[in-house]
Amino acid sequence: MGSEPDILDLVYDAPIAPDGWVAVLRRLVDIMSGSFAALIVQDQVTGNGQSIDAYDDPARHPLYFGYFGSRNPLLKIRDLPARPRVFTDEEKISRRELESSEYYNDYLLKQDMHSLLIARIVVQDSHTSCMNIARSRRRELFGAPEIEITTRLLPHLIRAAHLTQRFAAAQELSCGLGGVIDHSREAAFLVSGSGKVRYMNPAGEALLLEKRGITVRSGALSAANEQVTSRLRGLIAAAARPNGERRSGAMALPRPGHRLPLSLIVNPVRQERFSLFFEGPWVLVSIADPDAGISASERRIREVLGLTRTEARVALKLLEGCDTREAAEALGISFYTVRAHLARIFGKTGTERQAELVSLLTRLSNHLREMN
Repeated sequence: MGSEPDILDLVYDAPIAPDGWVAVLRRLVDIMSGSFAALIVQDQVTGNGQSIDAYDDPARHPLYFGYFGSRNPLLKIRDLPARPRVFTDEEKISRRELESSEYYNDYLLKQDMHSLLIARIVVQDSHTSCMNIARSRRRELFGAPEIEITTRLLPHLIRAAHLTQRFAAAQELSCGLGGVIDHSREAAFLVSGSGKVRYMNPAGEALLLEKRGITVRSGALSAANEQVTSRLRGLIAAAARPNGERRSGAMALPRPGHRLPLSLIVNPVRQERFSLFFEGPWVLVSIADPDAGISASERRIREVLGLTRTEARVALKLLEGCDTREAAEALGISFYTVRAHLARIFGKTGTERQAELVSLLTRLSNHLREMN
């Protein structure tokens, strides 16, 4: 097909171009003589999800997900185990059954959609990312020629989806955590609620290569044995609960041949932007090696309270009973620098006096010990 090379250029631009996937959808509408195209991330069980479309029309999204998403008779994956593939609506449901449905008459027809061609690109647990292309009643139904064209494009769409996912994860880390994760000496893994790894920093890649207490099995972060893996997955699931119930956790991660275990912390990560190919909350798993000389107390206080390294060290000196001058001497910095750090710590922790701060740090330290 003469139009394939130009759409492949668009497909591989999509992961980094701001409106890249919209451009792909528009080109597919042209190639397939369609009336509409959308990229839909949807839970096949509940019908909930998000989408973008070829015309960048946000008004369509609440209409679908607010009512018709849960009434779509094309939902429910039947070709288990689910896999990426290309098919038409007629593989899911008979034409007669579709045209008698509320979904067809009150949603599809009113959007000038009669026949659907579906490219399932990504499958993650019960969520799928599908590219749906529609034709109006004024044209013939999608058939073998369109399936063949889209099937040739499918491997490229899948590769571009994975690139988009990886870049989105990197951007999420950059935006949400101040751009420090990639440069951290700690191993960091961005995972889904089921533990599937979506992104890891260089320290995480190095830790996996060393095979010291942590690994990836079937795409999910796992420990050396099933019991420890079960506890790890429980912490990740707790961090991935609905927003009001998400909570952090910590555990020791045994590693063969070492006396000291790895120290692992799991934190929810607020999503700042919509990732097209990942539905569900982000969870950050940070793993520190005590042998690397990083204080576990310092690390935990930094992550929980959002302190810088020096601020955390000042806070720990105060927790140890030092006054500001003693803390300055112990850390090798000036008294005025300690006072400046202390003012910023007060602002970040919502405290106003040193006694309040020490009380907060004491409670936090006790809580972290209990989690271990």
